[in-house]
Amino acid sequence: MFPSSNHFPLAWHENQQIGEPVTMTVTLRSSLNMLEGGTGCCIWPSSLFLSEFLLSHPELFSNKCCFEVGSGVGLVGICLANVKASKVILTDGDLSSLSNMKFNLETNQVAIMGKLKQKDYQDPTSVECRYLTWELASAEELQNCGAEVILGADVIYDPSSVPHLVRVLAALLGTKKGSLGSNDGTSVPEEFITCNENRSMFGSIELEKPDKNHKDNKDPNNAYPVAYIANAIRNIDTFNCFLRVASEAGLSVIDITEKQRSMNLLPYLSSFDRTSIQLYRISSLDSMRDM
Repeated sequence: MFPSSNHFPLAWHENQQIGEPVTMTVTLRSSLNMLEGGTGCCIWPSSLFLSEFLLSHPELFSNKCCFEVGSGVGLVGICLANVKASKVILTDGDLSSLSNMKFNLETNQVAIMGKLKQKDYQDPTSVECRYLTWELASAEELQNCGAEVILGADVIYDPSSVPHLVRVLAALLGTKKGSLGSNDGTSVPEEFITCNENRSMFGSIELEKPDKNHKDNKDPNNAYPVAYIANAIRNIDTFNCFLRVASEAGLSVIDITEKQRSMNLLPYLSSFDRTSIQLYRISSLDSMRDM
């Protein structure tokens, strides 16, 4: 079922100013096509892009509880463990993907909660693997996770799943709106949202020019969680559907592809086309109003 075993040598600086680069090689068992193990058992370009991003900006994830939706082969989770996230929760709604994910974590010496003895690893990050279907996930279950950073790669792909994905993100991000499409008299102020002129063809949402004193998730005193989603825009209608439903749920979607540059950690992977992928930061509009 899994004929492919891929090795990804990575090198980065934990401290961008000084120090020798940290190196690691990630070994992943994956499917060569979607007929072998499902979509979650394939390595998607957006997961490579997201992994480069978090290794390039470890300060955004270290010592934080990180929650990934649609974790697939577990590459992002392995990278989160290496940048010293305080806790990592990896989720997937496909049992075969979840089983393969656990295999990859063990292969890369990542401690899984309830299975591996933490004494076998030096300074282990607590990693939990959960079976999670977006349709059935309860808001209470998600909110009790205590996630500070939410991640996802290529999770915006099916219009029918968009409302469920947004509901999951809204619960994790702590929006005050009770449900999608609820008319509680709360509208999204125009000053919070505008189209990014450089990417208007994709319908991506950008903030107005931010205040220099604007807080983001680099501020340790910022109590609001934030999500980072890397996605290839394959269908503009599906993506516009996501933007609309996200806005109705009280979420801010910001295109940070150009602002948050990542290091090129996979120069040898010629088939990896970064230009086809966008990176979005998603947060609750409630958090922006409180700043």
